Amino acid sequence: MCVTKFAEMIKYWPIGLKKPFFEQLAEFMASSAAPTIPVLRLFQKIVTDHKDREMVSARAAAQNTTNTRNYGNVQKWVTNLPSEPVECRKVFDEIEESSGFSNSVVRNLAAYFGSVQGQNIDASVARKQLKLANSKYLHSEEVDERLKFLQTFAANSSFEITKKHLKVVYDLLSNSPV
Repeated sequence: MCVTKFAEMIKYWPIGLKKPFFEQLAEFMASSAAPTIPVLRLFQKIVTDHKDREMVSARAAAQNTTNTRNYGNVQKWVTNLPSEPVECRKVFDEIEESSGFSNSVVRNLAAYFGSVQGQNIDASVARKQLKLANSKYLHSEEVDERLKFLQTFAANSSFEITKKHLKVVYDLLSNSPV
């Protein structure tokens, strides 16, 4: 709920104003062993909303008119849009170049697997119902959100998932007792 509200609040901000949030996420991912799922979901929501805004901006520039855009149940008037689409890709490329963000995401996934490695796993609990590192989220959610975030980052930047990254992810998933 809070994730959606915050993303709504900054939806129409230019990417330059959103960039510090992404930089803080990069620092957090580099220094923390396990970011919470809401943080990852928040940034995926910000990216999705911004990509939606880029599409509206591009369409408005092409039509050079005022557009309406339906966001859920609320229709918003979008006026005075910039004539050029805002570059989300450029911001992510800068973050990747300055902080090695993609490596931080993969290291974070490895740290998560390390944190759950020695835990006793109750054989009576179905695999899809395991809650290991955080009693609020399932193990599958913890892994899926990190992988989905890496995919979102790759889809919105020049970064390409390397064979090295894939090997790390494969090793983590194949060697996991869960």
